[in-house]
Amino acid sequence: MKELTKQQRMNMIFVGVDIHKDTHTAYIADCFGERLECITFDNNSKGFKRFTTSLNKHTKDGKTSVIALEDTTNFGKALCNFLLKDNKYHVKYVEPVLTKNERKSTPIAHKTDEYDSLCIVRILITRLNTLPDARMDDNYWTISQLVKRRDGVIKFNTALKNQLHAQLQYHYVRYNKFFGYMACKTALNFWKTYPCPTYLLNADVEDITSFIKKVSHNNVGRAKVEEIIKMVKEDGKIDIEYEEERIFLIKSIANQLLYNMEEIKNIDDNLRSFMKKLDYKLDTMPGLDLVSASSIVAEIGDINRFKNSKSLARYAGICPITMASGKTSTDFYNRYGNRKLYGVVYYMAIRAIAPCRKQATYKIIQAYYNKKIKDGKTKKQAVICICRRLINIIYHMMKNKTEYVHPVIETKEEDTLNIDN
Repeated sequence: MKELTKQQRMNMIFVGVDIHKDTHTAYIADCFGERLECITFDNNSKGFKRFTTSLNKHTKDGKTSVIALEDTTNFGKALCNFLLKDNKYHVKYVEPVLTKNERKSTPIAHKTDEYDSLCIVRILITRLNTLPDARMDDNYWTISQLVKRRDGVIKFNTALKNQLHAQLQYHYVRYNKFFGYMACKTALNFWKTYPCPTYLLNADVEDITSFIKKVSHNNVGRAKVEEIIKMVKEDGKIDIEYEEERIFLIKSIANQLLYNMEEIKNIDDNLRSFMKKLDYKLDTMPGLDLVSASSIVAEIGDINRFKNSKSLARYAGICPITMASGKTSTDFYNRYGNRKLYGVVYYMAIRAIAPCRKQATYKIIQAYYNKKIKDGKTKKQAVICICRRLINIIYHMMKNKTEYVHPVIETKEEDTLNIDN
């Protein structure tokens, strides 16, 4: 929104909407923040029409309206799309932290839906030109939901694996030595079929071998089966209480883990198709796979909302914060910004400077890191400098929708350190 004159502001209606799951509360005010109306409406199309009907009553005299939404859990997505459809209304987005600070600015803080929507209106009036516009970014919203779903399944898997460890130790003393990884598909199918030594020792070796070959696609054979049986016989059978219940738990956990592995594969397929639709090629960059690239796109959204790479770095919390008073000015580490985006870029930088990385791109980054250390930077400050350069690359790749171009190593060391572009 362009800078408005005082006269234009006088002819505007300001609306703050506090978002909830079932209902929303809208506070309609003039340019001075004086209440015109407060309405609570349902979170459905009928409620949205009721809200816009009330709003239109206050804009009959040629006045324009601007609406601010505080949406913390995406419950306002439907309302936002309804308002933005056909460009009928101008909608802004208010960060919840701004509302929280406004609410705490009074001597006696209190919290009601109406007061929260009033706080949103006050923020809208004072920060009209700096608040971000709400957008119908359904593609970016969908990819963010897929990334969140994948993260949720991964966290659930971690808890399940810990539970599986706890149950297997009662039945198999050396279960960790049976397979290279105790939660791979082959191992999970084995635990599901042979959850305790009794099941294993009572079965025929040929049957077990045939089963193992099938679930491992012939990667595991008779030698491994005989090794497992030998370890089980050496350890002996341990009599434990509630054995049947523990067997049930092992089978249940193994089944759930196998199902989750298929679920993750399906989510990855959807992420891959969405990345193709958006035509971003971030996964061509060393250190970024499909999941990391999708996480970056989900957190950044539409790259065009950032003027340059510096504004993106500020959004990611990579640019330092300057604290100045009088003649004193100090730069501090930025603990704000989008921490998830910061985390992805930070660990990209950490992986890049690992000595085991021998590719040309990594050698350039490692040389840049060593140069910063020689210049007097701490190790963490040098990593942040690398993050800043990585943000530059990500910004331009997304802005121009180009693939990553490997830099050419020059003969002079100082030329190899130039990765600003």
